[in-house]
Amino acid sequence: MLEHWDAVINIYKDKKDIVSTAKITRNKETALHIAISDSKTEVVKELLDIIDPIKIREMTNDMDENPLHLAASLGQAETCRQLVEKDPELIGKRNRDGETPLFQAALHGKQKAFYALHPHCTITGKDIKHDMVHCKRTDGNSILHVAIQGEYFGLAYQIIYWYPELIKFCNENGLTALHLLAQNPSAFRSGCHLGPFDDFIYRCLIVDLDKVETPSHFKDEPSMYSDFQSAPGNYQTCLDLLNLWKHIFTVIGKDKDKKQAPEEPSQDKIAEDSSKHYECRHIDIKVGDEIKKKGEGSQEEEKDSTEQSQHPSNDNVFFHFFVKYVMEFFLLVLRLAMDQLNSNSKDDLWTTRSPVLVAGRMGLVEMVKEVLLCFPVARLDEDLDKKTVLLLAAENGQARVVDLLLKMYSREHSIYQKLDSKGDTAIHLAATFGKNRPWRISSAAIQMQWDLKWYNFIKSSMPTNLLAIRNGEGKTSMEVFEETHEGIIKDGVKWLNSTSQSCSVIAALIASVAYASAATVPGGDNQNNGIPILKGDPSFDIFIIASLAALCFSVTSLTMFLSVLTSNYMIEDFLYNLPTKLLLGLTTLFISIGAMLVSFCAGHFFNIGDRNRNAGSPVFAIICLPVSAYVLTQFRLLISLVKPPF
Repeated sequence: MLEHWDAVINIYKDKKDIVSTAKITRNKETALHIAISDSKTEVVKELLDIIDPIKIREMTNDMDENPLHLAASLGQAETCRQLVEKDPELIGKRNRDGETPLFQAALHGKQKAFYALHPHCTITGKDIKHDMVHCKRTDGNSILHVAIQGEYFGLAYQIIYWYPELIKFCNENGLTALHLLAQNPSAFRSGCHLGPFDDFIYRCLIVDLDKVETPSHFKDEPSMYSDFQSAPGNYQTCLDLLNLWKHIFTVIGKDKDKKQAPEEPSQDKIAEDSSKHYECRHIDIKVGDEIKKKGEGSQEEEKDSTEQSQHPSNDNVFFHFFVKYVMEFFLLVLRLAMDQLNSNSKDDLWTTRSPVLVAGRMGLVEMVKEVLLCFPVARLDEDLDKKTVLLLAAENGQARVVDLLLKMYSREHSIYQKLDSKGDTAIHLAATFGKNRPWRISSAAIQMQWDLKWYNFIKSSMPTNLLAIRNGEGKTSMEVFEETHEGIIKDGVKWLNSTSQSCSVIAALIASVAYASAATVPGGDNQNNGIPILKGDPSFDIFIIASLAALCFSVTSLTMFLSVLTSNYMIEDFLYNLPTKLLLGLTTLFISIGAMLVSFCAGHFFNIGDRNRNAGSPVFAIICLPVSAYVLTQFRLLISLVKPPF
């Protein structure tokens, strides 16, 4: 494009009624769209001074996006302000996906544009309220959902302060923003496997939360978990059901006391609290003010309805019970059934409807800790398989989550006694071969060792009465371990045999070379007394010691690998016996390789002469590099034998 914007502006001045809404690209974009795309701020300002505000609404591309959508998605805050001042109704327009300009700013993580548009998305009145219409898309996702999905956590933190209602809002899949946050382990330190250097940098990072622009009426906001009225949506169904049955018995008790009561209370007064949770979902929440219920009749209306009642008291109570409670009960059952159907149609990860269950499964110990501290009843949350956060953590090898629960609850707590739908305890689930465990490695034998350590850790942490419990199939935890690890045991035996055979050949070769070099003394012996001629030379002493060390360690390594080959390969052998032998064999093999190289270098020092000894040192170092590289590549295997990843 030639970008002759001066000519474009002149054309708009002369024929603004004709060309203002003209589509000039394949995507049906106008000149104003292109100017915004090219960040031509001055050009945009001049065009807005020329174009009729009513015409801007008609300037949409093939995605039904007006210029404000484009400016918000590109983060052009000043252009957003100019467009809103020109036509305030632009902020409420939606594109083909049902996204408002405010939603576009959150979707692309443009904080400045979001801050510029936010003040224009409020309803002014006695108290400032936020218009939630701008915050949702057609598929049910909110600005908080997309901010977390895009990992714009600074913007998400700000959205929580400005739009606290969105914390409990679910999209069409039944997922809250907390679900999406639990799906992203990289957002938490416990979900990241950092090296020493990266961990040091992480600990040095400073996050200044004071930069969040908190409105004054949010500063004194009580905790969202301070009472049952503001309980998270995942627990609201349980509270509704408990509240319903509470008032059913209240009505029955009221009926028994009517004969002694001087006045009969109004039926609307009885039903006031029962509809509390249902009605609060259909009103606008005012932060810092008391929640007022819709449909609450005045005292005069209550009096009239009582006086007009022509039914006997028992009939009246029965009628009220049927209409108010039975109908609400069936609606509640219908809602639970719909949630069940929706959850069955989702991916297995999302059958865990509660965020704390997703976090426990993913090992996000920070989220699990905060949820349990703010809402302790979440420890009893269950997924469709009746697995609690402890059972999911045990099944998926999340050691930090299990350790957190062990610190929070004593061993006498009922959380440890929970069974899933198959009758499995936490020990049974720890005994299964977890495909989602974080320590998946290629070595089957070491995988077997780590699974055994995890099984023993869970078994020693749980109450002793769980050890003898059999699951629904009548199997103990050890029987489950043997059954689920049958394949990996075979792979582990095969890997140990092949590794031991290969290392045995190398150890035998080093032993033979070390023996031959020790028998052949450099420089020869004195014919008169048989004493080596070079005795006393430092290089000769190094040669003798290194040769002897190579011989001893290579023979030790050979015996260790032979003992592995002749093992019975019982399950308990994979815990300590076989790993210890393999560790000793590999360690002594590496030492023997190093000793053989030292012996080789010391023996050749006599042949290069005194003048070339300084020049020969770099040559020997280069020769040792290939073997040293092999040792370093296998060093990770040694570490895995010593320390498990949990």
